[in-house]
Amino acid sequence: MALDFQGNLKSGIVAFLSRASQRIGFAPPASKECNSLFNKITVPLPELRINRIQKNLYLLKAIGIYESVPPNGPLIKIEDSI
Repeated sequence: MALDFQGNLKSGIVAFLSRASQRIGFAPPASKECNSLFNKITVPLPELRINRIQKNLYLLKAIGIYESVPPNGPLIKIEDSI
């Protein structure tokens, strides 16, 4: 299994050349440079403007590693980190 977190042409080619049976990446417009052509499974995002961590969590959710993605915004509160 190859997970393509980058979503660009170069990472799509590398995933394709890996000969992985499952290649999972982002659906357009979250992927660039025709990257989705190299993936067998594409994951749509609910919105384009989303932070990188949440974007990657959606990819993990698609394969069952992560159950729910928190709403867009800070992942921790400042008072929680003190």
